[in-house]
Amino acid sequence: MNKLGLIDKKSIHIIRKYAITYSLYDTWFRYEKNQFCLNDKIEFTQTLQILSSTGISIIETLAFIENNADSKRVAKSASEIKKQIISGGTFAETLAKYRNTFGNIYVGLVSAGEDSGEMDKTLARMLELLKKQQDVKSKVTGALVYPCFIL
Repeated sequence: MNKLGLIDKKSIHIIRKYAITYSLYDTWFRYEKNQFCLNDKIEFTQTLQILSSTGISIIETLAFIENNADSKRVAKSASEIKKQIISGGTFAETLAKYRNTFGNIYVGLVSAGEDSGEMDKTLARMLELLKKQQDVKSKVTGALVYPCFIL
């Protein structure tokens, strides 16, 4: 594209710098705030949705996630959430303490699902939204990085 004159050298430099900076910043920022990456949220939500829809209690579901999660961060969070629920908190109240990890929308949807008594449907919808978000994120990242590899 550069040979055709569609993108000047300054723009190429900015695109490359942004792609590298975005990647490093995103990883560092998420690590510092103990946030789940999108894949962690999808893994956690998918397991939670499948097991809770089959009638398994939230405590047993969190124990399963704790023992079988791919990410140490997911396993540790599941363990902490499980302990707080055992000590008397609801799932929504416990997640509200981890807003930095899960995000406000996630916590709000779980709270609404718990209040309405339709946690299974809420988790299924949330899982669908997370997968769409992952799809959009990968398309945007691909669109930003593509010019760097072409040139």
